[in-house]
Amino acid sequence: MMTTFLRASVLVLFSVPAVPWGAPSVPSTPAQRESDLIAQRARAMHDKLARLVTLEKGLDNCPFKDACEFVQDRYDVTIVVDSDSFKTDHSLGNIAEFKVILPKMVDVRLSTVLRMLAAQFNGTYLARPDYILITTLERARPEEWTAGKRHLVPEVDADFDKRPLSDALRELGQQTGINIVLDGRVGDSAKAAVTASLSNAPVDTAVRLLADMAGLRAIVVDGALYVTTKENAEQWKKELPKAVGATAVQTLKSEKPAAPAPGVATKTPPAEAKKPER
Repeated sequence: MMTTFLRASVLVLFSVPAVPWGAPSVPSTPAQRESDLIAQRARAMHDKLARLVTLEKGLDNCPFKDACEFVQDRYDVTIVVDSDSFKTDHSLGNIAEFKVILPKMVDVRLSTVLRMLAAQFNGTYLARPDYILITTLERARPEEWTAGKRHLVPEVDADFDKRPLSDALRELGQQTGINIVLDGRVGDSAKAAVTASLSNAPVDTAVRLLADMAGLRAIVVDGALYVTTKENAEQWKKELPKAVGATAVQTLKSEKPAAPAPGVATKTPPAEAKKPER
């Protein structure tokens, strides 16, 4: 169940330069116009998350739902909590009442505040064009999406008709908040026209299919889907375990859930909850 805390906030759309995937195509079809709108909203959300904020008094033993309402009210963002993911992945019941603590902070990014909040119950956030999704770490890290855990993979809907590969990959990343990186050395393959109609498709499958259409390959590199040449992909697979350890290899061997962060309680403290001061 997805829970939206408090009211939905209206995102202000700005005219911004293109993200580093290359200049977007001139809108010519409804699908292309929708893609450009997603890119514009995603950039606006990125700007909000990069904004410097101050918590004068911090948060002390505050229910997570109240912390979310506080962030939404003060910083004009919409937060959606995937409560079911925490029940399924971490056996956490009412995540809304989970007590969180934040110290006094001055001039820190809003993204840092959200990350510190979610980390207290082994969660993280994914930036979507219209809202911020709070979910489990497993659902944000491609190396966790092994054969027995395909339910963790975010799904996408997209319609590409002879779209440049770079544009298509950018849109998938913006839709899901998942890190998708295109190797800048692939040359003209980044401009290869791809055509696909995707509905409820796992994002990693979508990326692999599109990469294959351009003669490229997608691999998992420690929290990201990396699209590169087939030769470079093979080289990565050989060197990756030596460079960063087994947790970054394309498929994880361990089936154990993530351990709690050091010093973080896994049970709700019995003390009376305190709401943040506005």
